Amino acid sequence: MASPAFQMEFWNRDELYEDVWKQSLTSLVAKYGVSAVAIGKTCRKLQVPLPGRGYWAKKAHGHAVTRKPLPKLHEIPRIVRYRPAVVHTVPAPPPKPEFPVEPEDRAELDRISQKLSTGAFLVKKPRKALHHTLVVAARNTLRQASPCKAVLQVPWNESCLNIRVSKPQLARALGIMAAVIAALEDNGAKVRVTPGDRSYGGRSNQTIATIFGEDIQFGIVEHTKHVRVPDTTAEPDAIGRQRYQHRYDPTGRLSFHVFNHSRYFKTSWDDTEQTKIESLLPECVGSMMKVAVEHRRNTAKKNQEEFFRKLRWEELRELKQQIDVEEARIQRLEKCAENWHRARRIREYVLAFVDWKTNQKKALGSDTALGKWAIWALQQADRIDPLAEKAPSILDRRGELEGWSPYEWR
Repeated sequence: MASPAFQMEFWNRDELYEDVWKQSLTSLVAKYGVSAVAIGKTCRKLQVPLPGRGYWAKKAHGHAVTRKPLPKLHEIPRIVRYRPAVVHTVPAPPPKPEFPVEPEDRAELDRISQKLSTGAFLVKKPRKALHHTLVVAARNTLRQASPCKAVLQVPWNESCLNIRVSKPQLARALGIMAAVIAALEDNGAKVRVTPGDRSYGGRSNQTIATIFGEDIQFGIVEHTKHVRVPDTTAEPDAIGRQRYQHRYDPTGRLSFHVFNHSRYFKTSWDDTEQTKIESLLPECVGSMMKVAVEHRRNTAKKNQEEFFRKLRWEELRELKQQIDVEEARIQRLEKCAENWHRARRIREYVLAFVDWKTNQKKALGSDTALGKWAIWALQQADRIDPLAEKAPSILDRRGELEGWSPYEWR
């Protein structure tokens, strides 16, 4: 049975005949994936003639050579051959895109690269850097800290640099942090420690460098190894399985992390067998400053978007006010037109009612009941009509009843 790494197929006699007379057997090894000896054995099985001794030398020097014809066979043997299967390799992830910088950002990035190449991010006084206030405070705090899963834990009510390492690696981590802080402050940055947001499991302390007005968080972490060992002091469980103890062993491998997200620049550096973080510190500082340039551009973009969003909101607010005013005018117009029709209908009704009463021989005068009613009814029509002068009415005093009830004065 063929191995999964190979594909099975049959030799093609005609194709093999053409190949062995076009190039030597050793040249066909790459095509067929077998040795020249195996190709020769296959030719003998399929009765494919091969060039004789000196054939390729004569052909190379321009001498006339003859090709032996391929003999005809009544039944061509079917010989299986195995060739390597095509391996579909996973494409490598695309490289990080280039930061689409503005001209001023490009000048800043070039300046950072120039500083990196000239050694501006190297620590000039490493012993003095170890006496930095934040480094001394972190040393005093972590020396008294207790380990949890092999990593020294900072008490929740104390402020400390973001260093999460084992006790044997504490001195080295403090030296790395001191060098980074010194290089940052020598190039205009300010480093501080602030309490972290622990509501969602965040870090208790954050080490922040303010670069170009942007807060860049960074820290040092040691990799630990989870080890499970048999517990010889404990009895097996209910089904007889061995019980185990779990512990975390420090590996001595440190990582320097920039916790701000970046689409274009590196934010993590690890110890390797060939390189230690100490030799990468200038690159770390330079990358932190480039990340700050990226965040500054993103902040400016967000501020610009927020400005235009507020501008658009103000424009829409004014538009809403204008629409409300226009709709109110339309409603007043429709109300006036409706009241005008109501007043006209009332007057027509009054006239029709007076005619009906006069036809019944009712007296109509200003001092008669019909006359008084007609005057009152026409006054009410005038009060509704927006084009007529308003007559006084007892209803004008309705506002005096505000706060009064039949039961008590409110």
